[in-house]
Amino acid sequence: MTLELPNPVLEAYAPVGLPRRLFQRRKRLGLSMGEAGDRLGVTRDVIRMWERGEREPRARYIPAIIDFFDDDAWLASDTFADRLKRFRLLRGWSQKRFGTWLGYSERSIGRWEDGQFPPRAVQARIEERIRAPSLAEAAQREGPGKRSTIGRRPQTGLSSSAHCPKGHASSDERY
Repeated sequence: MTLELPNPVLEAYAPVGLPRRLFQRRKRLGLSMGEAGDRLGVTRDVIRMWERGEREPRARYIPAIIDFFDDDAWLASDTFADRLKRFRLLRGWSQKRFGTWLGYSERSIGRWEDGQFPPRAVQARIEERIRAPSLAEAAQREGPGKRSTIGRRPQTGLSSSAHCPKGHASSDERY
C-alpha cells in the first residue's frame, strides 16, 4: 500500500480537471514536457499551457490524450451536451465536421454543446445516431462494396467531399 501525500507544487501549479490529470500522468511516467509533447504531437509550450489551464486541447488531440491517460473517464457524459461533446471529442472531430456528419450546422452543434436543447424529435434522432454502431461496423455487417445508410439523413446543398460518413478527414478540416 502506498500513501500519496499532497504535493504542494502540484496544488499550486495545475488546476483541477484535465490540467491536473495531465500533469500527474506526465510526472508518474517520468516525462519532461517535451517528451510528453512528443507523445501527444504538440510542443513543450502547448503541454505547459494545457497543464496550467491556460488553453484547452483542440478536438484533434483528444484521442492522443485518451491514449496517454489510458482511459476516457474524464470526459463527462451526464447531459445531452456532454454526450454530444464526448462523442465528437473521442473521434477528434471539430464541431464543423461533427455537424456535417450529423447533417446540422456547426453553429447548432456549438449551441447544443453549450447546453441549449434542440427540439425533442431532433434530440431523439441525434441520441439514436450517436448510440448506433459506427458506420464502418454497419458496412462490415452489410458486406463488402455496400455503403451503409444506417442513421443517415439526406444531405442537401453539400458536395460529396463535405460529407465524411466513414470518419475520414475532409480536406477543409482546420481544427
